[in-house]
Amino acid sequence: MLTLGEQLKQNIQREKQAAEDRAAALDQCRTEEARRNFATAKAFFDEAREFFTQGILQRKEISTLYLQVGGAHFNRTNDAHSAFAEVLGVYDYRNGDIRQGPASLYNPRKLESLWLEFQKWATENDLRVFWTEASDGAGMESWWVLRIEAN
Repeated sequence: MLTLGEQLKQNIQREKQAAEDRAAALDQCRTEEARRNFATAKAFFDEAREFFTQGILQRKEISTLYLQVGGAHFNRTNDAHSAFAEVLGVYDYRNGDIRQGPASLYNPRKLESLWLEFQKWATENDLRVFWTEASDGAGMESWWVLRIEAN
């Protein structure tokens, strides 16, 4: 039979182990989420590179050479790159959450390497890529637009 002191020590050890297990599980979730976010962003920038390249080669009007990120609810675009919008962060009236938007690309632990790689591709091709903000004009939803122009 354990003394009260021994039982207390065991209880403390169990609580400590449970806390460590919770922390490890949380770290694992964050790692998996970071991997998914990175893959989503990489897919977006790969698609953007192809979209802009093909648009220029096919001599599409410059006014059509942009990619919208977010804003599908009111803007009714077929592909608002919603998965990337979640990673990037957009304003959505449904949750009232205003996030950083493209500024989040400059977080080195997140997506900076992909953004810098994309900018390097643009520079090597005598292009400039940049973000502009757009909204529905009623304060309900906003989104980001990735645009391109010749240097």
